[in-house]
Amino acid sequence: MFSWTSMIAQMVFLGLILLFFFSLYRFVKGIVDRSKVSNDTLRRLEQKMDTLIDQQNDQRK
Repeated sequence: MFSWTSMIAQMVFLGLILLFFFSLYRFVKGIVDRSKVSNDTLRRLEQKMDTLIDQQNDQRK
């Protein structure tokens, strides 16, 4: 026998599983993207600090 309620329940369950994995993927992707931005910002700050230190050393000479 074919049961519509059983089929609908399975479809809803499958949809929830897919939604879970999609949400997990988006969460991890967001963390990785923010990490890349943080690394770029850190690199720029290091360059600026190196420039300031070089300028300070030049002024002392």
